[in-house]
Amino acid sequence: KSFYNKKSFVLIKNKYSDLNLKKIFLKKKVDLIPVINNKKKIINVISLTDILENKETQKKIDNIIPVIMAGGKGTRLKPFTNILPKPLLPVNGKTAIETIIDNLKIYGLNKFLISINEKSEIIKGFFHGIKKDYEVKFIEEKKPLGTIGSLNLIKSKDLKDNLLVINCDVIFQLDIRDLYDFHKKNNFDITIVVSDKRFQIPYGVCEISKKGNLKKINEKPSYDYLVNIGLYLLKKKVIKLIPKNKLLDFNQIVEFSQKKKFKIGVFPISESGWQDTGHWSDFNKLNL
Repeated sequence: KSFYNKKSFVLIKNKYSDLNLKKIFLKKKVDLIPVINNKKKIINVISLTDILENKETQKKIDNIIPVIMAGGKGTRLKPFTNILPKPLLPVNGKTAIETIIDNLKIYGLNKFLISINEKSEIIKGFFHGIKKDYEVKFIEEKKPLGTIGSLNLIKSKDLKDNLLVINCDVIFQLDIRDLYDFHKKNNFDITIVVSDKRFQIPYGVCEISKKGNLKKINEKPSYDYLVNIGLYLLKKKVIKLIPKNKLLDFNQIVEFSQKKKFKIGVFPISESGWQDTGHWSDFNKLNL
């Protein structure tokens, strides 16, 4: 009684759709879901592996090359990142970057570009030493180029019509096919994945008049924002706006694109649809 899950989740026979199973698994964050009949007897158990191996799920997304940005110093995760590069920190028994790659392989993507700088030899050595059923090419910065500047170093033969750019500390649960369809249908040049995020101020916030008189105190107020999670779809032509060997952050390429009248879209997901392993609090939650 003290240990069992009182809020267990089941599917009822003939009351769920195969098309929605993947979204159910991602939302519930479980590996197995039992199916019961109207007498509450278990008649089947569906696993996440069953869903991921479905032929429809394996249908490849065309015209995308994933680029994982793994060149940062990981300063928010020191002292671990004094030894290990951030992409190799453990997330539930595997490295963060392997988790990202596994999430993308579901869609038939098997070629990955990885932008590296900090502790690059360790990252290259790791991928050289593991067995893998996908191809990895490295984009090596000779100097720090910001959050997006290294995309200028990608060889033209490795580019596709669209680049799926992902920060190496973003563990996501969204359906990449939905994102790609949204990007393609709306003919966006840049699509930014955002999440609703609530921030609470742990203090009483004072509102004052222009003369400095107290109007009222809001006790521990909270504010909702749409935040950039560090996952984007870019058309190939956006890369041409990036200056060669110049430090450039993502907000700057957005500004350049706006001046060129490029079409920029926002793809919102729920707060539960991603985790940022670059913060200790979120990193620890992922490894409970």
